Amino acid sequence: MRRGIVLALCATVGLSGGAMATAAFDIRDGSGSAVPVDLLENGLAKILDMAREPDSVQFKSLSVITDEITAVDTGTVIRTRTLCGLMNGRNGFGGMTGFVGFSVSNSSDSPDKYHVYSQQSPGLDGMMFEVSGCIKELSGR
Repeated sequence: MRRGIVLALCATVGLSGGAMATAAFDIRDGSGSAVPVDLLENGLAKILDMAREPDSVQFKSLSVITDEITAVDTGTVIRTRTLCGLMNGRNGFGGMTGFVGFSVSNSSDSPDKYHVYSQQSPGLDGMMFEVSGCIKELSGR
């Protein structure tokens, strides 16, 4: 079962004094259940850690896809959450790169791990971005 969640963060999200201002948002999925803010905070923090100039990074068009996968060998149900969005930041020449798609995935079998993929990455990372469902999610806007 795949379900998309549109966050109340359609405007550009930035940093304020080095901290994410996500606690002020009441984020709910399509069923009305509250979406844990940890995916948003930890996912965006992971992207900022990888950025050349974290203070310049901008986010927009954020949404979350939840999915449940049943492992064939054990029958265990694994719940995955993927944060999709567009990001913009400074490149090595000081100019802005332009908004590109990203995904941050997290699953119930390894809740402390967050996997970041970019639409522009070559090879496996780019393929993982496509598999995440974010292209479909972002193109529907």
